[in-house]
Amino acid sequence: MKMRRFGLLLSLVATMAMAAWVPMSSNAGEPFVDVRSVDPTIVVELRYAGRNNFLGHPLYPAGTCALARPEVASALAVAQVVLQRYQYRLKIWDAYRP
Repeated sequence: MKMRRFGLLLSLVATMAMAAWVPMSSNAGEPFVDVRSVDPTIVVELRYAGRNNFLGHPLYPAGTCALARPEVASALAVAQVVLQRYQYRLKIWDAYRP
């Protein structure tokens, strides 16, 4: 039962993420935002900013933030609210960084 509920939640989150997709040409000049500035409860653990990755050394500076287009960050915040109702939350392991 718990696995079925998790599958349903995962499907919901995937659907919400796909609904937020917009072709790149329509917002190519739009700035990126830090995902945590939209929802600070989203966990961001960028593995390549530290030694805890398969290479064993950092690829970019510590403190690098997870960046996304504003509408994607907003969709992730909505998904986070839905997941928290079921005692789950989002965790970002890697994200866009300029």
